[in-house]
Amino acid sequence: MNKTTFHLLLMFSIFIPGSASSGPNVPARAEETADKPVDGSRAQSKPGMLNNEVNGGWYGWLGNHKIAGMYDPAMDAAGMRRHHINWYWLGKQWVLPFLVADMADVRQTMIAESKRARIWVELYWWGDHSTWDGFHGLAYPELQQRLKEKGIPPGGDNLTGKDWFAIAEDSQVMQSVKKTIKWQLDTMAQYLGTNTIYGVLLSEEEPDHGMNVTVGQAGAKRYQDRDATQKVLIRVHNELYGYVKSLYPNLKVAPGFYPAWVKPGALRYDAIVMDNYPGFGQEEEKINEWLRAYGKDVEQYALLWGHGNLDYKLELARLEKFVKLHLDQGIKNIGFFDPRLALKDPIYRMFDTRGVGSYAPYDLEEHRSAVVDLLDETTRIVGELRQVKGVKVAPPPSENPAAPSARKALCAMADRIYAYRKGLLDAAFDKVAFSKQWVDFSQMIQLAHAEGWIPASAVKEYPQISKSIKEWENLSKELGTLPKFYEAVLPVEQEIREHARKVASALPDAARKESAIKTRLQKAGKDLEADAYPSAFDRLKEARELLVESQKEKSWQISLQLGNRYGYTLTVEVILTADYGDGRQNEIYRGVPFESSKRAALPLNFILPSRPRIVTLATGPWSGDLSIHALRTFNSRETLKPALVKEEHAKGIQDYLENPDGGFDLCPWASAAHVTLKYPTK
Repeated sequence: MNKTTFHLLLMFSIFIPGSASSGPNVPARAEETADKPVDGSRAQSKPGMLNNEVNGGWYGWLGNHKIAGMYDPAMDAAGMRRHHINWYWLGKQWVLPFLVADMADVRQTMIAESKRARIWVELYWWGDHSTWDGFHGLAYPELQQRLKEKGIPPGGDNLTGKDWFAIAEDSQVMQSVKKTIKWQLDTMAQYLGTNTIYGVLLSEEEPDHGMNVTVGQAGAKRYQDRDATQKVLIRVHNELYGYVKSLYPNLKVAPGFYPAWVKPGALRYDAIVMDNYPGFGQEEEKINEWLRAYGKDVEQYALLWGHGNLDYKLELARLEKFVKLHLDQGIKNIGFFDPRLALKDPIYRMFDTRGVGSYAPYDLEEHRSAVVDLLDETTRIVGELRQVKGVKVAPPPSENPAAPSARKALCAMADRIYAYRKGLLDAAFDKVAFSKQWVDFSQMIQLAHAEGWIPASAVKEYPQISKSIKEWENLSKELGTLPKFYEAVLPVEQEIREHARKVASALPDAARKESAIKTRLQKAGKDLEADAYPSAFDRLKEARELLVESQKEKSWQISLQLGNRYGYTLTVEVILTADYGDGRQNEIYRGVPFESSKRAALPLNFILPSRPRIVTLATGPWSGDLSIHALRTFNSRETLKPALVKEEHAKGIQDYLENPDGGFDLCPWASAAHVTLKYPTK
């Protein structure tokens, strides 16, 4: 999976320094600000005070963010409080450079939030810490210029390419890691004081897939001996744990690798803070592995995937199932990756109605205010929907947030509002599912025209329809973008329906005299009149097969088989495009073929309207290999032999060119991969 690199966690902060010789000199202004109590005593921040059903966590950063597209603007510090975010998981790249540059209110926000929330910061050490250029936070406007003006360099070393074995085998590398960790801790203590950070992680959110950590990655042969590797990982982690505790004894430390690498009883840690989100069907297995390694007695924080780049209903069902499994085991600190995205509504429902804080400032009136905001937002969006031509929507629930005198009643009210919102989102999902049939209609038009079954006057191409559907799908997954979704999709739906009727009326008149072909074309016309686009396309493909038998077809075909070697569902997107050399270019396929299936192989076949000149097969960003087997472009008379135009992140392509019945691999590893093939002209 492809996640933005930054992290969070929360409930109150203990970042107490060690001795004067080991801890930093802390400016008085930071100490005074950080230690000032809020709402009386800080006793409420003691571990074990998180007694709500769900203690919602946030993965990202804290501050006045102004990066377009990075976060929902409402998810600033006030938004965190409004949605009862009780713990944060922050990435060092979204903390350290901002503290040094004194930008984006990061220092002020972290200090303020630490009074009511537990803040964890990730201290992963791999990569280059000798320059600010390696910090992703530098994408923030003007940050790099401010750092340059201040002239404060990072205080770590360049650890690019160093993994756990490198630390274990080279004492100089170990010293560089310790130096880099100490610089991060001391910098935060200098700018934040010692009561702001609750704990630190020696990992990023996916510890088996870190930027320079080879555990779990393909080709990492040294890690195949699990018992030997466990000993190395545990020994290195325990030494780093002891080093952090020697600097800041009361700072909590969480481990840096998944439960599969943990030998129970051998690892030193104070809490568990980790990504814990499996593929479909592996939920019970994953939670059992977690419990085997860590038990139930230690503080535990689980970050679940909330990106929603899978099928909406499947993803939601998996999310709700895994949340329940955690709660059944008493794991209440449940966080989500970027909840502004596709699963925004279900996640917020948990925060707003289940993650209700039992401590200040989450009093009853603040909760009431949150429900008022929820109802106001819902009513506003419904009003916008009703302004879209062709949209009919029932009124939102008739609620009065001022009436309830107890929190339970407010929760029930919010549940009803969220159930209504979910109904709107489900209706949009169903519309997206229906729109995916238009890809078949687009290809059917091309086939019918190529074989002379419809006149040119009945032809209208939709070369980027699959790309448009992907954009609509994104708009359909958040309540706030539903008006834009319907404004985009409904005119196309009407246009295609009218076009389908025109094609349906033309098919019988343009049909060939062969009765078998004519019968299929007539059936296709009836399917089009019923908006049954896939069925209509199937009838035309059957008619084409009759032409193939006599080698008279004018259209061409591409066939290939996609291979999934991993045994779990994949979120990799595949795009297939054809260029015909006459200015025409069609996106033949765009999809996530293994998003809901663990199957090892998936055969695909596509009809092209004419002989292609260039074909490009690409993936979106992903970590892993996708196998391509037997990619063939042919008709009944000829199979085209490809030549390579260009490739990026492909493996085995030269062997494929020698034997097109073989295959090759696309290996994006967090980058897009593609192969462009050129075919001979007549």
